Amino acid sequence: MGIRKRFLILLLAFSLQSSFVPGLQTFLSAHETISFLDTGSGPTITPQSIIEEASRLYEGGVREYDQGNWVLAKKNFTLALQTLTRINEEDLLDALQQEYNNLFSSICLFQVRVRNLLYGFSAAIDDIGTETYPFPLVFNHRVEKWLEYYVTRDRDYFARKLYESGKYCKMMKEIFRKKGIPPDLVYVALVESGFNPYAYSRTHAAGIWQFISYTGSLFGLNRNHWIDERRDVEKSTLAAAEFLKILYNEFGSWLLALAAYNCGPNRVKQAIRDQGTTDFWLLSLPVETQEFVPKVLAAIMIARDPESYGFSRELEALHTYDEVQIQGCVDLGVVAKCCGVSIEEIMILNPELTRACTPDSTDTYTLKIPKGTEETFWRNFLELPESRRYLSSEEIARRKGWWIVYKIKKGDTLGRIAKKFGTTVEKIRQWNPSIRNTRYIYPGCTLKIFKR
Repeated sequence: MGIRKRFLILLLAFSLQSSFVPGLQTFLSAHETISFLDTGSGPTITPQSIIEEASRLYEGGVREYDQGNWVLAKKNFTLALQTLTRINEEDLLDALQQEYNNLFSSICLFQVRVRNLLYGFSAAIDDIGTETYPFPLVFNHRVEKWLEYYVTRDRDYFARKLYESGKYCKMMKEIFRKKGIPPDLVYVALVESGFNPYAYSRTHAAGIWQFISYTGSLFGLNRNHWIDERRDVEKSTLAAAEFLKILYNEFGSWLLALAAYNCGPNRVKQAIRDQGTTDFWLLSLPVETQEFVPKVLAAIMIARDPESYGFSRELEALHTYDEVQIQGCVDLGVVAKCCGVSIEEIMILNPELTRACTPDSTDTYTLKIPKGTEETFWRNFLELPESRRYLSSEEIARRKGWWIVYKIKKGDTLGRIAKKFGTTVEKIRQWNPSIRNTRYIYPGCTLKIFKR
């Protein structure tokens, strides 16, 4: 069964709940159901005929929608989705795949519109589960544009990042709750960085929350030769919560707080003074900011209720770890060997370490290692001679200037870059976890290259 088909079945199961559309189960059991779903003799059922029938139901739903018959529209859209579940997506010909994708996306979008008209987002979505959502959602054409983008053209990327959010979201939401911030706002990080602690922008913003150096320092994120705490997921999330709380207290609006997070509070204050309104939707702000807030709203809508948009609710497992106190400069490769894991696993848990080693300091450093490996680490680490536990003074001096940032040019490949710097593709992937699982690199992006 294809991934999208599983999504459709989940969506149908959800839609069939009587609390979602009253009377829908009765409707689906009546004789108005699709005739060609019956087994037995009759015309041959093909993917093309199924898509045509689903399209007919979809068009009927649009007509009911245009006439204000929203319950009937919802029934038509649900039947259209039920019809599409009969297709094995792996059997679709290329010529039909785009038609299938477009129809699927269009139905999902109309489901959103009808839900908003029937229930509003607060009642329909907030009642799901035990979580409460104090963050106010707005649905308008600017938000719908990004919903459509995430559901269609950006679907694969968004689905992947939504899944990967599971690595951090539980921890991040708990921090936000303790700070009095709506947990929904952790999805600012999805828009900012795709939950990638190694993200680095053209404006030199870094980490999941994309702090520039100055703003990060205001909230206690240290940056020196050995560490960049803008990449520390927990510390940067604490900083983001503090920043958002300050912005909300200043503007009294989460939408304005988000705008200020993106373009700076002074620019938002100036716009309010010049234009005489505190309504975000009426303010003239930088284009990036005008798009940023609707992006966040759309991401929150999907993350709250992914099945209704054709996404899976399944998330990657939460990152769990043990912490060990290290004093001195220890190579992360040594740590990995002592834990019995790969160096990538250690680097992913400690993205703030910029030199692939613990800091050269007399203070102890709290290092994260995979959950359940603490005993193994200490046993193996203490068995090593001291000369192998710690970097030598010569190596420390060398590492202080051992890496460069290489900007990828048109025509570059990882192989060519590796040859240019006398290293290997495997090592470049180790040094840059953000590309460890991708075949492609793009001009303008940067790579960290370690010099030997």
